[in-house]
Amino acid sequence: APAALAAASSPASARIDDAPQRQRDAMARTIVVAELDKARAQHAQLMQAWRQLPPAAGPQPPQARELKAAIDRVERDIDSLQRELARKTP
Repeated sequence: APAALAAASSPASARIDDAPQRQRDAMARTIVVAELDKARAQHAQLMQAWRQLPPAAGPQPPQARELKAAIDRVERDIDSLQRELARKTP
């Protein structure tokens, strides 16, 4: 029995079991990269809309506040996705 335990914990068996985990990690990284690309594209669209807003003389209209809130949310999403990607990078 001790010899079987030693063989089961050998580096060779660990390498065999490691392949599925590497595949899952690669798939997860691909998903995070795709989400990051999508968030960056959305951010670019929101910034373009922001630049096209007419300058407000007084308080911001509701449309401008909603747009600014959306930009802030997407920027936080981008930051989170970048942190997640840094954790998934080997």
